[in-house]
Amino acid sequence: MKQFFKISFIGTALILLVSGCKKFVDVNTNPNNAVTTKAQFVFTGALGNSYRIQTSAALMVVPGSWVGFYGHSTSFTGGGAEKTYDFTTADFNAFDGIYDNIGDYQYVITNADRDGVAFLKDPANVMQCYMFQQLVDMYGNVPYTDALKGVTNITPTYTDQKVIYEDLVVRLDSAMARIARATWPTDASLTAQDVYFQGAKDSWIRFANTIKLRILMRQSFMPGRDTYITTNINNTIARGYIQQNVLVSPGYQNIAGKLNPFYANYGYNELNNVTSNHQYRKMGAPIINWLKNSVTTNARPASAGTVAATADADTFRLQGLAWPIGTTPSAPSNTLSNYVGIPLGAGSGFATASSSPIGPFQVQVGQGTRPGMLMLLAEAYFLQAEAAQRYGVALGTAQSLYESGILAHFRTVAAPSTAGNASNTGDAYAIRYYSKPIQNVGWAASTDKIRAILIQKWVSLEHINGLEAWSEYRKSSGSTSVGVPILPATVASTSNPEPVRYLYPQTEYDANTNNVPASINRFTSKIFWDVN
Repeated sequence: MKQFFKISFIGTALILLVSGCKKFVDVNTNPNNAVTTKAQFVFTGALGNSYRIQTSAALMVVPGSWVGFYGHSTSFTGGGAEKTYDFTTADFNAFDGIYDNIGDYQYVITNADRDGVAFLKDPANVMQCYMFQQLVDMYGNVPYTDALKGVTNITPTYTDQKVIYEDLVVRLDSAMARIARATWPTDASLTAQDVYFQGAKDSWIRFANTIKLRILMRQSFMPGRDTYITTNINNTIARGYIQQNVLVSPGYQNIAGKLNPFYANYGYNELNNVTSNHQYRKMGAPIINWLKNSVTTNARPASAGTVAATADADTFRLQGLAWPIGTTPSAPSNTLSNYVGIPLGAGSGFATASSSPIGPFQVQVGQGTRPGMLMLLAEAYFLQAEAAQRYGVALGTAQSLYESGILAHFRTVAAPSTAGNASNTGDAYAIRYYSKPIQNVGWAASTDKIRAILIQKWVSLEHINGLEAWSEYRKSSGSTSVGVPILPATVASTSNPEPVRYLYPQTEYDANTNNVPASINRFTSKIFWDVN
């Protein structure tokens, strides 16, 4: 975090937001000559930045590596803090950027009436809830009640993480109710500022309700929370949940700085030159081996023909989520041995040319302008499936929701960056897949239904949300229902256990010394919902 005046980030952000200066860390901008920005433009930028933050290393690949999604090419050095879990307050700072983003949404809430876009206040509130949950899931207690108060409180106290979670549920309920009562504009000049739902208020309600369900189900392994969870599911169950993938469509362009951020970070640049991250950040062994060896569909058609149907490979999703081995492969392989994932912490034997890069689901050369994917319909179905299985709430049968989640993911793998709810070439493969009598694939064959749901959710979060996958792993990791098929712990020589949290950044210890929690241990200071 940049310390502009050596004060707490939250206070700094809001001092400058109140004065109207958006790009407060631009060294070429004079903060004493601030300009006023319309709330609707700030809202558009904030939505794009929420996705950009979600695709950052701190939220995508670091936690993704810890849950088996990614490994490190041994052609490169580095990544030691990830591989050994030996990180410090100087590593993985997601704190500052998220508070900057939350501050942008606060600017919208504060100025929307002035700018004639009052309808944006509740979507901004929903997005603050989305981002605050991420903060809690990484850091636990964070500034909340005293945050976002500008110059009146530049060193905010920290609020208990469970209190924040419960308040987020209340805020989402209130936002949904207000959105439902309101009449939203249809003017294209205003709806275009909403790069998620294009001004469709019912979609915002369903999105808010899905965030709420995610918050509630994160606590599903906690003893004594069943009544709280079921009551809060039931009081908004009629509002429904997302009905399609939540896409981010700000108009990405094949111009430096304007590409889809996932593609630009882990794929290619605007000249179609491969980035070092595409060759360094490779696929992890747990996810590759699960797709190759643990489950079954007939093979997905490949450019050179088709591989024979096999009893032990989910080739359809394998060929979408990963490229075959190579530095810059551009065509799928029909040979399963050409898909190689890297165990986290491997020191040799997995050079760039002999391991699998991130696949065409997100990275295909020349396709850097596709919409981003913030949340998938598949995740919403798996959340509902877990709720139905655990609590018997009236969402539908757990089996139908589970199978709908698998179907939605196959459809999205077949056609990335689309709504994910329309029949396509993925349907036949999905139906064949979940009809197989295989543990954690077929519903009837799965002896632990919760584990089956969580494993399938784990697969669906690959390249979408590494933090969410890591959070789901931590909530279940000490139970028999652990939501990964194989434990993804590092193979590096280390005496460290797996981490249970991030550390507060050193910038916050420097700027908000009296309030930031002390004696935080990355291995034992668990987030409140982590009871394993």
